Amino acid sequence: MSRQAEARRNDALVFDAARAVLAELGPDASMAAIARRAGVGVASLYRRYASKDELVQQLCIHAMEQLVELAQQAVEQPGDAWAAFTGFMRDCAEAGSGELLQLAGVFPATDEQLATSDRLAEVLEALLDRAIASGAMRAGITPGDLYLIFAQLRVRGVGSAERSALLQRRYLELMLDGLRATGHQQPPGPAPSWLEVKRCWRPEL
Repeated sequence: MSRQAEARRNDALVFDAARAVLAELGPDASMAAIARRAGVGVASLYRRYASKDELVQQLCIHAMEQLVELAQQAVEQPGDAWAAFTGFMRDCAEAGSGELLQLAGVFPATDEQLATSDRLAEVLEALLDRAIASGAMRAGITPGDLYLIFAQLRVRGVGSAERSALLQRRYLELMLDGLRATGHQQPPGPAPSWLEVKRCWRPEL
């Protein structure tokens, strides 16, 4: 294995560990706890990431890049646009996309994070446009809506981890039904803009 490939593998292990530990312990989780979960030494972790802020920033970028890839695959998926959209949403839930949203405003967001979030918003817009144009999705849904849907889907402290995951899937299906174009009443208020989403991470924008 090349050094570059090994570095990517180690980063993936650290990101998986950091996501799990932060989901369990919240923003106060220590670098030592993340290192233990990843199976690496604390000194090694600090050599790769100078601080917990830097680790979280890189984790968020990595997570958004994964979502960009999933969303782009859904946009390019032939056939049923609604099936492509709902498949994307289920994949996001399976990947734990809502877990990192608790970190908004806790750690400083970098320009690279915000630029990556803009790329994500663009491909989500394309995915939504396709589903709405097909007639399967109600009009007026925005990338900001999807962000806040996943923020609401975090289920913690209800039975076992397996039970919480099952409940998350249950509520996702209920929310997906609410996005269908089937004679719903217009929801109150305008949809959230992506600028409002970014202000969760950097309030001064």
